[in-house]
Amino acid sequence: EIIQDSIEKTITELETLRKALNVTMDTDIKKKIENIKLIIKKKNVEKLEQGLLQVKLITDKVAECREKFANDQLQGCMQMIQSVNCLLKGDDSKDANVQQWTENWPFELLNLRTVPGLIEIRELLTNMKIEIGGKYSLQLSDLLLKDLKSAYEDIDVNAAINKLQQGKTDKIRYQFPQEFEDSIKELITKLNDCEELASSFTLYQEKITTEVKNIIKHHLPHEDLSASQSTLSVVDRSQSATPTPLGSSNNLAKPNTTGSKLSKLLKEQTPMEFQNMLQEIYIHCLCAIKRLYLHQKLLLDISLREINTSNVSENQHNMISQLDIRTGVNEIIRIVQLRMGKVIAVRRELTSTLRHDHFLRLYAICILFIQECEALSGEFLTKYLSDVLSSQIKHYISIHDSK
Repeated sequence: EIIQDSIEKTITELETLRKALNVTMDTDIKKKIENIKLIIKKKNVEKLEQGLLQVKLITDKVAECREKFANDQLQGCMQMIQSVNCLLKGDDSKDANVQQWTENWPFELLNLRTVPGLIEIRELLTNMKIEIGGKYSLQLSDLLLKDLKSAYEDIDVNAAINKLQQGKTDKIRYQFPQEFEDSIKELITKLNDCEELASSFTLYQEKITTEVKNIIKHHLPHEDLSASQSTLSVVDRSQSATPTPLGSSNNLAKPNTTGSKLSKLLKEQTPMEFQNMLQEIYIHCLCAIKRLYLHQKLLLDISLREINTSNVSENQHNMISQLDIRTGVNEIIRIVQLRMGKVIAVRRELTSTLRHDHFLRLYAICILFIQECEALSGEFLTKYLSDVLSSQIKHYISIHDSK
């Protein structure tokens, strides 16, 4: 009984102790939980402070970007834009600038791209990137156009014709200086960083089309150039592969059209003046077209190397097809042949009265141009000029006797 009483007493005391311990542990645990909450709150406040510092750093660096852009420090501005974009993403793994700016920060950077207050900054960075790409595109076009002009300006037309007839090629003339290639490579690298490479090639194709059109306009009779420009623009809109009927009613010879003045000037030329004009246009255009095909190969080679050495995204894979300007050069050949077909058609009746040797000389230079264009492009781009010549021959024969 004594043992039983002792056991019951002990059990009662243990229960009392358990309750006392539970109260003490509950109090301690609650205190510790409160402490943990305070620690978490403190860390959250510290993270918030760092996040605000990250936003402040972004705004400061954007101001630096603006200043560099205003001072035309394009490359420095572009590098700063890339760093700020990494800062916006909270990615400091690849950018040395971001690593330097945040090397003493205790927490990981935050991804702030979805923060509504930073949308304007993101748009500003994108617009500056596009503007920088546009300036690089102009620099690339100007550099290439300067090289293009050096290829066809101040050329000896008669010597060039003799070389073409003999099948000779001036290899030295069609080589690029190493300094030129290095400059092109540098600009293409910068354009690739701006993601404006494809659009820069599109711009260049527009400029070379205008340049070759200007070659034709420059060698046409010089009175009222605006009229000649208006007249020949009709050709660009023509998609027909067959020539318009050649005769006194052809488009360029109508008396009350914008092309009437140019038609009159063309008809007033002597046969030698007209043939010399054709030679000038054909040879200068051929020299330009040959140089453009070399530009096409150079630009494509450098661009593909640049893309292969960088991180290739799906968009860049899709862009590769846009880096070949061959289609644009072929379109230039087509435009030149259409325009020259129109010019030749204006003098249809006058050409039909030429002596045989003069007629054959005119025919020979036209055929030489067509053959060279076909050899360069590897395809027959338009029948228009050939059809104009065929029609001219038939008309020439019809008004002469069997001799």
